[in-house]
This record gives sequence, C-alpha cells and structure tokens, in this order.
Amino acid sequence: MSNDEVVAVLGHELGHWALWHTLINLVITELNILLMLSVFAYFYRWELLYEVTDVLMSIHSRRCEFAADEYATKLGYGDRLISSLTKLGK
Repeated sequence: MSNDEVVAVLGHELGHWALWHTLINLVITELNILLMLSVFAYFYRWELLYEVTDVLMSIHSRRCEFAADEYATKLGYGDRLISSLTKLGK
C-alpha cells in the first residue's frame, strides 16, 4: 500500500474514534453481557435470542464501518480508502 492509502485507512480508524464508536461499542457490549447473564437461566437454550443479538450487533457494526468510511471521505481520502480497502480485501 502507498503512504496515501495507509493515511486513508488511518482516517477511517480516526473516524471510529471521532464518532465515539469505541465507547459506544464498549457500552453496547457490556449491556449485551448483562442481558445475557440476567436471562441466562431462562433463555440459555433459546437459540433465537443469540441469533437476534448477533444480527443486531452485525447491523450496528456495519453502520459504524460506513460512518467511519464517510468520515475518511470527508477528510478527502475517499479514493485512496477505496484503493487500500480493495488491497486489504485480497
């Protein structure tokens, strides 16, 4: 990857920080753990609960990734971010 592509990826990661994704995800994860512990005795064999929470966490994760991509794009690194993510995906 070129230096500009690395900077674009860093811009994306800074987007996570600037948009509070790290703290928000920490709180969501802790709440998820508390939920799972509090209902474990009743729902521990109920697979649907785990599937629903997995889907919700995946949706939230995708939204965070797109928001960080948008942040890097607003910083002017959109084209280089596309290039670097394409290389990282190979």
